[in-house]
Amino acid sequence: MKTEFKLSLLFATLLLVISVVSSLRAEPQSLNVSRETGISKLDSDLSSLSPTSAPDVFTEAATDITTSSATLNGKVHAKNLETQAWFEYDTTSGRYRRSTPKKTISGSGYTLISIDISDLSAEPIYYYRIVAQNEAGITYGRQVTFTPCIDYYEPNDNFAIAYGPLLSGNSYNGKICSPSDIDYYKIILTRPGRISVSLSTPKSKRYILQLYDSSHDLVLSTYDAPMDLNILTLTYNASAEGIYYIQVLSRSGEYDSIQTYSLSGTWQSSSTGFPPVVSTVPAEDITSSSATLRGTVNANLVPTMAWFEYGTTSKMYSNATPKQSVTVATDAALSAEIDGLVSGTTYFYRITAQNDVGITHGNENTFVTKE
Repeated sequence: MKTEFKLSLLFATLLLVISVVSSLRAEPQSLNVSRETGISKLDSDLSSLSPTSAPDVFTEAATDITTSSATLNGKVHAKNLETQAWFEYDTTSGRYRRSTPKKTISGSGYTLISIDISDLSAEPIYYYRIVAQNEAGITYGRQVTFTPCIDYYEPNDNFAIAYGPLLSGNSYNGKICSPSDIDYYKIILTRPGRISVSLSTPKSKRYILQLYDSSHDLVLSTYDAPMDLNILTLTYNASAEGIYYIQVLSRSGEYDSIQTYSLSGTWQSSSTGFPPVVSTVPAEDITSSSATLRGTVNANLVPTMAWFEYGTTSKMYSNATPKQSVTVATDAALSAEIDGLVSGTTYFYRITAQNDVGITHGNENTFVTKE
């Protein structure tokens, strides 16, 4: 009897030990499962709370400003999110009716954004700002301004659209608006002889003066002249009559969008006269229904009639102002008031002049009527 009791007690004790050991072995597994589950849930919670924010932006100064184009610059911090950036601009402060194409960026630092625009007219001031947007929001940069470089002889950036013909003995004041700006002028030599050309540059600015023949071959240049000269001269004994071209360009990237250079010269010119020389300049007194068109005309001492052409489509002018008479051999300022315009509309216009020698059309300018 005692033996049976002892065996029962031993068996019960063994069962208790097995149960305790099994419990201890199971506990770490239970702890591990609980720890992994907790970490997974913590990661999920932190992910949902990851900070995102709208981009930071800074509008910077415009560069490469010409009569009709400029490069707008700014910086954008994308905050590690895919971000789109662009510029808004207009001729009225705080009102941005035009915008550039968008650029897509990302990353953790500032990215320089530079976008070219080429639809400028000779307005006094342009207002612009940089804009950037990501999934967290949109940010607008501060407003910055620039003034187009107004050169009344533009466009004259290649042989095909060289300004002229220039009148022997007259002076012409132009601008080098950017490091890449090149100005072309043409003269007509009616018989072989000496061509003398002089260029007076803005103070401390270094330019190059060059002369080309009718085949566009370079015949003379001041490229090797001392770099500290502000008055450059060329003298060439031409052996053939015809068209010659004068070129003014920057040396070492120097330019001045405010101060003008002065170009003059003498050569064998025609006794019968030249076609008029004209330039379209910015309109003034713009309202919702009217404006004053302006331009200059050099009649080259030949009786000349001048007028303005305008319309709502580029290079298609459905309207013209009354003709005005001009006879002087200097740049005479002309203006004409027009009315009956549509508010909030872009108008294209140019000055035109004609004498017995020929007809000349000025460069196209634009203005927008007020709303």
